[in-house]
Amino acid sequence: MKLVFISGPYKADTNWQIERNIRNAEIASLMVWKLGAVPICVHTMNRHFFGEIDEERVINGCMDIIMRCDAILMLSGWEESAGSYMEYNFAMKNNVTVFTRIDELANWLEGKK
Repeated sequence: MKLVFISGPYKADTNWQIERNIRNAEIASLMVWKLGAVPICVHTMNRHFFGEIDEERVINGCMDIIMRCDAILMLSGWEESAGSYMEYNFAMKNNVTVFTRIDELANWLEGKK
């Protein structure tokens, strides 16, 4: 099965906004499962750790995970997220397939262009 890294905004001004960002990543993860791939969703893996783990360690961990994935799915608003923008650039530089729309990912998983 293909591994798909979920990338999108995490940080926000309020806890509720952070939770909404996590929930958006969860929705995308469920969609990826339903498409037949395995989502890797750091949002949910770290949902209660904000402020407890050094940010550089989290960033380095994400880059290591991306290198093990077959693709990365960029969620809405990723362009305004410094972390997501970093993940996007890292994926592009390391030839990890990048998708900005779920339908593109679905076609790729089905072998369509």
